Amino acid sequence: YSATIGSAIDCEDPLDIAGEWAGTYSCEAYPKPDCADEGGPITLTVYQDNHTAAYLDDSAFYFGAVCGSGFRYFGGGMGYDEDGEFMVTGDGMATKTSHYTSWFSECEGDCTDLLMLQQ
Repeated sequence: YSATIGSAIDCEDPLDIAGEWAGTYSCEAYPKPDCADEGGPITLTVYQDNHTAAYLDDSAFYFGAVCGSGFRYFGGGMGYDEDGEFMVTGDGMATKTSHYTSWFSECEGDCTDLLMLQQ
């Protein structure tokens, strides 16, 4: 799929992914031993207007484009940048995979979230 923020989008009709999603995340950080893995519970809220979407979690903001059941995003919080893809995998289920880079250290990592839409 291809999408460029701020220009015409050439992709499938977007699935409605708006709402509150909750689940768990795990991040594998590197290089070791200076950078620690992390994980735990996560809740995020997705806002959507057709092909454009944004989400907030505890401390960060992300923005991107929705094509079909996928949402490619970029953003981050204080001290790091992150980009990745949120993919609906079934009825009310999604995975989110991402890569982050710290502003203040050499640490970076890869994260996976397993999420369920909250009713």
